[in-house]
Amino acid sequence: VPGYEVLSWRTIDGAKHPHGVAVLIPDAFNTVAPCLVVVPASATRGVYGGAGVAGDWALQRGCAVAYTDKGGGTGFVDLDMGTAYAVTGEAVPQSPGFDIQKPDGLASNRIAVKHAHSQDNPEALWGKMVIDAAKSGLEELLKRHPDLDDVTVVAAGISNGGAAVLHAAEADRDGVLDAVVSGEPNVFAPNVDAPVSTPEGRYLASEARAFLDYATLAGLLQPCAALHVTQSHHPFADRLDARRNSFIDHCAVLAERGLIDGDSADTRAQAAAVAMDALSFTDSALSLTFMNADFGIWQQTVITMASALGRRAVGEPYCGVDFAFVNEAGNARPATDGERATLFARSTGMVPTAGTVHVDGEGRHIEAGAAMAKTFLCYHQWWTAPDPVLRQSLKEIRSTGDLPDIPVAIVHGRADSLIPVNHSSRPYAAVVRLGGAD
Repeated sequence: VPGYEVLSWRTIDGAKHPHGVAVLIPDAFNTVAPCLVVVPASATRGVYGGAGVAGDWALQRGCAVAYTDKGGGTGFVDLDMGTAYAVTGEAVPQSPGFDIQKPDGLASNRIAVKHAHSQDNPEALWGKMVIDAAKSGLEELLKRHPDLDDVTVVAAGISNGGAAVLHAAEADRDGVLDAVVSGEPNVFAPNVDAPVSTPEGRYLASEARAFLDYATLAGLLQPCAALHVTQSHHPFADRLDARRNSFIDHCAVLAERGLIDGDSADTRAQAAAVAMDALSFTDSALSLTFMNADFGIWQQTVITMASALGRRAVGEPYCGVDFAFVNEAGNARPATDGERATLFARSTGMVPTAGTVHVDGEGRHIEAGAAMAKTFLCYHQWWTAPDPVLRQSLKEIRSTGDLPDIPVAIVHGRADSLIPVNHSSRPYAAVVRLGGAD
């Protein structure tokens, strides 16, 4: 789409580090019915992470677009080389986006990641960043089209981005947004006893769990439960044989630590599946158990988001987990020039990605099976006895449910196995409806 683009770092109150913003104004911008679509990246992707969500849709219809990486993005720093990334993606010696030095005593060949190590608790700032990106888009529009009036502003996002646009609506005291479209939002509903009615039964919104609550348990249980629940028609089930031994080893660790019963792989897997049922995932979401375990979804999300909520600095990891590239023997090694040059394009912002993996204190790759099971036991223990910093961070990320009188659409599939609808959209919608939202 031909047009004008500007990228910048923008700082908001309460953040140590800026967020990346890209504003795109097509040559075919509709000045008769001017519109701006604001798209925060999903997960922890880079500034262009929302392009496939709503950016292309907007540009093809003559709308301008404002993207934000919402405090994550390709915020990698090679701590030995001192290499970081410019807002435009080039590897540079320093970057105002995330400028951090290697701490004393940290082992060699470690990688810092902005979402995990910024100590900003970026999730608490997502809404403010979306509003700030919207204001940046409006500023650029007025520079190019000074006679514009009454621009319609829509915020749209999925997953973490879906939560970000809801938080933005709650924080929008200046009336910047005209509408919100939220897909599969990773939103922590207000602690309100609003009744939630579902095809599976009724419960209260206050019973919904935070992401790290159910994710630390799912990361413990699903690699074992996959041996029991996976059917031949489930996605990627043909890979089960290749993963069977690592899943059996995972089960053995859980049984050894007393989390599940059983004296065989089959009985242990069945016990893990029963324990998963207690997490209130829908049946269709549980049918994707093997996919979650095979892709390593939980370790990718939990380890990064736990560090972020705990405001952990690089070199102070929970459970001894660091980030690094590894060699064929599974030991931490320096990044190659090619890896540094392509991280912006290839990474999702959450390790493992683009060749980076989780390593232990000795620099050894923490692989699926017994090693990852023990790591998740540590994260589960941390969650059940968390520190005061985590408790404060959880208060900061909980939504208010206080929406302005604008259209808000939430779209969420019942089969979502990463952001289960019973712990996110359903309780959130119940609370805001109880509060009088239409």
